Amino acid sequence: MLTTMWQTKFAAIQKLFYIRFNKPVNCLPLMNPVSPAFVIADAHDIYRCGLLNMLKEHFTNCIVAQAADTENLLNAVRQQQYDVIMIDAGLPPLNGLEAARSVIQLNADCRIILYAKAHSEELAVEAFAAGANAFFYTDEPQLRIIFKVSEMLRNGCCITEDIIKAYRAAQQRITLQQDTTKTMTACEKEVLQYIIKGLKNREIAETLHRSIKTVINHRHNIMVKAGCHNTAQLLAYCRAMGWV
Repeated sequence: MLTTMWQTKFAAIQKLFYIRFNKPVNCLPLMNPVSPAFVIADAHDIYRCGLLNMLKEHFTNCIVAQAADTENLLNAVRQQQYDVIMIDAGLPPLNGLEAARSVIQLNADCRIILYAKAHSEELAVEAFAAGANAFFYTDEPQLRIIFKVSEMLRNGCCITEDIIKAYRAAQQRITLQQDTTKTMTACEKEVLQYIIKGLKNREIAETLHRSIKTVINHRHNIMVKAGCHNTAQLLAYCRAMGWV
């Protein structure tokens, strides 16, 4: 029976799956979590070997296959039924998110764990949007990674506090982004695009066939609505909003 804490986490991620992204995933627990079959998909030998040794140590009867890119991963999924697919977010040739989506198309019943070498709240949220059941960073303590894998095997997915925090932060950024863009006029949005590209007022005016005074007024209004005092702050704000 799910605990109250897990029900709270599960409710939060249901909102993520069904409301925000409208994409259900397999959240049923694995019937035999003692001897699961894994695939580790990572272009780097050192990470694959490290994860393989960790899984073998904690799941003594498990089967672990390896793939160095998306094509090899998909071939492995076609040839054999695996319980858990562990995918590096940077898996070539595109990325781990696209690889996860391709795996789900082949086998909707497998459980996917995405992991990343660099910290990113946006990536953590996008991992679940792509259909992942769990997510971790490679610099996390080994016991924490094992906890996430075990929790996912027992409950179907693992939603930790850091994922919920990342999701809420992403939602706040989305709300802030929507509020900012709603108040900007079409002309201000157009000028902002050229500011992001690094154009000066005169260059923007020439490109848009407007007076420098008009461009300066648009720039001022953009600064006020974004709560910025200079171009450096504005560019930092745009990066935080995902516009750069």
